[in-house]
Amino acid sequence: MGAPALADRAAVQIAARYNVRTVHVQYVGVMYNDKQEVGGGSGLLIGDSLVLTNSHVIGREENYKSFDVNARLGSRNANPIKVTAVHRDDARDLALLELSQSAGNSRGASRCPMPVINDNQQAPIYLLGYPLDLDLSISSGLISSQTSPNGRRQTDTIMNVGNSGGPAFNEFGVAASSSGTRRRFPVSTSSFQRP
Repeated sequence: MGAPALADRAAVQIAARYNVRTVHVQYVGVMYNDKQEVGGGSGLLIGDSLVLTNSHVIGREENYKSFDVNARLGSRNANPIKVTAVHRDDARDLALLELSQSAGNSRGASRCPMPVINDNQQAPIYLLGYPLDLDLSISSGLISSQTSPNGRRQTDTIMNVGNSGGPAFNEFGVAASSSGTRRRFPVSTSSFQRP
C-alpha cells in the first residue's frame, strides 16, 4: 500500500473516531452600538465538559453589552450547549471553555490520547474543523517547521476560516495540538500550538 493510500486511510479513521469530539464554537455579542457580531471556530472536547480552542476564536466579553458562547458537538446543526466560562492563555493563543452541562453523551466517542512530542519535521498532520458555513471537514498536510521559540509549529495544511481551534492529530490518531492561522502577506501560513 502506497503513502497516499495510507494517508487517506489515516484521515478516514481519525475523522470517524473523533468527529463527535470536534466542537463547533460560536459566540454572539451585542456591541454597545447595538450591532450584533457573530464569530467562532472549532475546538476539541476534553473530558465531558471542557473544550480546548484558540483564544482568538472567542470574542472578548468586555467588548459587548451582551455576550453568549455556545458549543455544538459533531455537527454545526447539533443542539447548542452553553459555555459558562472562558479561560484564556493569550501568550499561547489557547482558551479552555467550560460547558454548562456534561457532553458525556458524545455517542461513545473515544477520548483523545495525550500528545506525543515528536521531532519528525515531515510528520503528517490531520486537522478537523468547521470551515465557514460548512459542516465538519478534515484536511491533511505535513509539519514543515518546529523551530519557533514559542512552541508553535508550521504546517502546509490548508486551513479555512472557522477551522481555527480545531484539533490536529498525527497519523496514529494522537491529538497533537490545537490549530490556528496567522495571515502574513504575501503568503498565508498555518500553525498549531502544543497544549
